[in-house]
Amino acid sequence: YEMHNDTITSSTQFTYAYNLIRSKNRKCLLLAVNLLEELFQKTADDSCKRDYTYYISIAHLKMKNFESALKYAQAILLIEPQNRQAKYLVEKIQDIQQRDSLVGAAIVTGTAAAVVGGLSVLAYN
Repeated sequence: YEMHNDTITSSTQFTYAYNLIRSKNRKCLLLAVNLLEELFQKTADDSCKRDYTYYISIAHLKMKNFESALKYAQAILLIEPQNRQAKYLVEKIQDIQQRDSLVGAAIVTGTAAAVVGGLSVLAYN
């Protein structure tokens, strides 16, 4: 019905963005971020702004944009320092970020060890 009238309510736009965030597709996640940022700009309702900010953070987390995800989650805590959901999200982002850093370091270390091992085998022969 809304599509036929060329008017989409904020509620419908939010629902669409929310469902896009459930995707693993980067284009869908980027579209969700754009829709939520648009909603954020349109509203004066602080609770809506908080919800939009939260889901923008989630979308960035799913895209592994850790700095952006953290920035949005921490923005909620600036306004609502006791927000448990935002606190948990900040912790989760930091945990995933740290884990990805450790995995990256392990890959680099493993690659370096393989190269050194390969060179020593060549030198020995």
